[in-house]
Amino acid sequence: MIALAIALSATAALLAASVQAGAQTSHSWATYDSAAASLYSHNSSIARWASNPSTSFLAASNYTGTTNPNPDGLTATPVDRFTSYATFKSDVSEIDKNIFTYVMYDNENWSHTPTTEQEHPATYMARFASLAHSNGFHVIFEPARDLAAVDLECPRQNGWNYNQWYVNCEIAQHAGADATAGDELWVQNQALSTDLSGDSSSYNYLFGNACIQARGALAGMGVLAELSSNYGTVSQDYAAAQNVLNHTACPANGEYFTSLSTSWFSGVVTDLKNGGY
Repeated sequence: MIALAIALSATAALLAASVQAGAQTSHSWATYDSAAASLYSHNSSIARWASNPSTSFLAASNYTGTTNPNPDGLTATPVDRFTSYATFKSDVSEIDKNIFTYVMYDNENWSHTPTTEQEHPATYMARFASLAHSNGFHVIFEPARDLAAVDLECPRQNGWNYNQWYVNCEIAQHAGADATAGDELWVQNQALSTDLSGDSSSYNYLFGNACIQARGALAGMGVLAELSSNYGTVSQDYAAAQNVLNHTACPANGEYFTSLSTSWFSGVVTDLKNGGY
């Protein structure tokens, strides 16, 4: 479950800059190794535009510790991804620091994350961050909304949807409080990309509140939103990306793409390039 990164209203200056379709991106685009390889085969030019800047990221599909996830000579920052603190604790000494300077904690309500970690997400984010930092790594936090169903530290209250649990239980605040300079929060709001209404079930509600919390805890923290080919069309997902990249209160640094469709991936990234992002 992974993927590249983007937030609400734009200023006139930003809109004017959007005509510079060929300009190098200043944003962070993130995805995982096999998606980047497929995109490169489909459109090598757009793959290089998205995945060659040092601000962009490529995550290993499975924690390998010793294999650079960059395919085809791409130069994005490699990320070693973990879905379990317990596995990270066991494997941290084996990670090749010549390849990886970033590790990701992708904790979700699924079989890949141990039950106790699902039930205590704030505690295990803090433990993951502490161990990572003590070993010289930057951290990417990626807690899923569906942890609302099992969280015992801050149980979801009657009437709360998953977004409201994430915001009211200050999941992003915990990430920011556990972070140090260079750390990131990637917000798993991809399933909401067709709803830009701003209400509590929308893409921009979850991103905006998470971004404000994270940067309130750590000024300047990198915050990415997520998009997936499972939700929305190319045009809908480009609109969602614009929404968070231009978010008035807390603009996104970029988008994280979890893509099962290479044509969708290519289409959204091409639109971002042509839009001047």
